[in-house]
Amino acid sequence: MTDTASLTVCTCNLRFATAPDGADAWPRRRERLLDCLAHIDPDMLATQEAMPEQIDAIRARFPHWDVVGQGRFAGVHSPRPSEPAPGEHCAVFFRADRFRLLDTHTRWLSETPHRPASLGPGTDLPRIVTLARLERRDGGGRIDLYNTHFHWGSAFTGFAVDLLGRWIGATPAGVPVVLTGDFNADTTSPEHAALTALPLTGARRLRDVFDERPGRQGTRHDFTGQARVCIDWILASSDLAIRRAWTDTWSRDGRYPSDHFPVVASLAAD
Repeated sequence: MTDTASLTVCTCNLRFATAPDGADAWPRRRERLLDCLAHIDPDMLATQEAMPEQIDAIRARFPHWDVVGQGRFAGVHSPRPSEPAPGEHCAVFFRADRFRLLDTHTRWLSETPHRPASLGPGTDLPRIVTLARLERRDGGGRIDLYNTHFHWGSAFTGFAVDLLGRWIGATPAGVPVVLTGDFNADTTSPEHAALTALPLTGARRLRDVFDERPGRQGTRHDFTGQARVCIDWILASSDLAIRRAWTDTWSRDGRYPSDHFPVVASLAAD
């Protein structure tokens, strides 16, 4: 956080806690992840693959953050032994001293978005989006943050982009929007082009925080520190000024907090 006008937003795929990652398994990297988040110090943190034990660990370390979001198997039996219900969350954390929560919901990227665990086209696992509708306590107004984790394949992504377009496109003019997530596609993909072309009210659109800025790096590195593709993005409506954007490659003793690098941006209302 740079000043009271700017907002630091971070998106981070946590890597689910039950993954068989050996030396990088969750119990061994838990403190690394928490220390990384403390180093970034975001005002809003959008996570993917967050399991309940990971959400609990973050809440315990950062009691000044509130959190919203449901697991993708909320209230439904999970078919995955490694992911017992409620399963992975697209949880959104935010600083309670800077924001008050106006509304939140988790929706499924399917033909029945209000039905837990419902599947979208071409998927064998549920995919979700969490909305955190926040109001700044300093009188700076409302901001809507949507956080998601895409499946891959054009059958799903085309459907999901249209669905998100309807929801985000209905945001009133004058309300800034941020879309974060692991999109399982590079920034050169049709998905990125489609999302940054979505028409928003007030003649706005979504911009990638790295638009016309140096410093973009790959994000998925599988605990190697070497990432070739950037599949984790922050897109911000064009009424938000992008003061800075970076990929955070923090590590400790050659070990990384997750198999993805976090993406971070400092934003301010124009």
